[in-house]
Amino acid sequence: MGIDKFGNTVVIELKRGKTPRETVAQILEYASFVENLDYVQLDEIYQGYSGEDISLAEYHREYFENGEDEQVSFNKSTKLVIVAQEVSREIRQTALFLRRKDVD
Repeated sequence: MGIDKFGNTVVIELKRGKTPRETVAQILEYASFVENLDYVQLDEIYQGYSGEDISLAEYHREYFENGEDEQVSFNKSTKLVIVAQEVSREIRQTALFLRRKDVD
């Protein structure tokens, strides 16, 4: 999981080799979990992984070089990304279908 410049969550599914059919089910399962996280929960996850003494909002502002006056609303949208050595035709077809249905 990651967070983009605008505070939106990004779910990334990594696969070695070719993508099996279960890839879409896995990324949708992760997305359904991530979509319901509020800022406090995201900050807890960040703190658990980073070991940093600053908040997620502070780190995000520094990393993306946002000004103090730029307000970011965290997790208003979720993007899904599949990364693999080879994306199967079925996964590509399903991803295009989801994109046409406004799933980013």
